[in-house]
Amino acid sequence: NELAGLYRDADIALDTPLRSGVDLFAKEFVACRIQNPGVLIVSPLSANGEKMPEALFANPYDISNTAAVLHK
Repeated sequence: NELAGLYRDADIALDTPLRSGVDLFAKEFVACRIQNPGVLIVSPLSANGEKMPEALFANPYDISNTAAVLHK
């Protein structure tokens, strides 16, 4: 319950792993967003990137790109 509350309160979720694994963070964030959709930023290197085309993409190896996406 506490984690779901944090996901609901957050306006942005940044999910930029350097390599893909079993990562449910992005899906949990989206599932908990009841009122407002929020903004999800994912790494194109993660498996979530392929499944969430509405998300913004930030390559964790490209610092200037990640900064630009965060600024957006």
